[in-house]
Amino acid sequence: MIDYTKEPISTYVACRKIIIELCTKDMPEILINMQEKIQETTVGELLPWCFSQSDLD
Repeated sequence: MIDYTKEPISTYVACRKIIIELCTKDMPEILINMQEKIQETTVGELLPWCFSQSDLD
């Protein structure tokens, strides 16, 4: 995700819902702004208490 923000921008809530439904919690997510300031994280770090498919396994 990239945008004109002071700090790296995170995905929107609706997008996070889709991401957690389709991906594992350890999937990398790279946040960036137009000044190329980068922050690397994972889906699980952005959504630490989310309910996902892996909870059903």
